[in-house]
Amino acid sequence: MLFLAPVMVALGAVAAFPIFYSPYISFFSVKLTRPNRTPFVGLKNYTDLLGDAAFWSAVWRTVSFLLEKVPGASGWIGNGSAEGGRNLHSPHYDFNDEILPLGVQFFVEVARCALIGANE
Repeated sequence: MLFLAPVMVALGAVAAFPIFYSPYISFFSVKLTRPNRTPFVGLKNYTDLLGDAAFWSAVWRTVSFLLEKVPGASGWIGNGSAEGGRNLHSPHYDFNDEILPLGVQFFVEVARCALIGANE
């Protein structure tokens, strides 16, 4: 087992170090144009990220792509037309909240049929 030690050290440097260093460095303002100046900003990077519409657009696009490729439960619930060119993945899209109870009822029925059976 001792012969594996050099490989484990190399693997640790290449794989494990970034995993532990990334959360640490995320609390600082790091710019490649000024690498020696990294002021501590705390959770500001996270609040900026969570408040960014482009981030959420990318998250939903990723989730929708995942559900296309991996079996999951997604569907259109008749939310209405996109007003003013504000399509589903637009950061200015206005979701019709009144349709949510119908969507929940639909997915509950789909789950019930999958678990119990459509014939009962």
